[in-house]
Amino acid sequence: MPISFVMNYAAKNYKFPEWIRLDSKKKTITLDLNNMNKSKGLSYKAKKIDMTGDGQFAFQVNIPKSGKIGGF
Repeated sequence: MPISFVMNYAAKNYKFPEWIRLDSKKKTITLDLNNMNKSKGLSYKAKKIDMTGDGQFAFQVNIPKSGKIGGF
């Protein structure tokens, strides 16, 4: 299945919190970390940022054991 079809299906059939935005045309998922961090105990940090070529990015996200983050 084309990724744009899957992303469009997910966007229409699942309720995502406000801090998650899917764009099936651009084939991107945007996480608004500033709004996501409203939950107590959530932390994140960049492990790798390489902007050469296609770019490589790695992040570490620590989620509290409750499993509930920003209404998701």
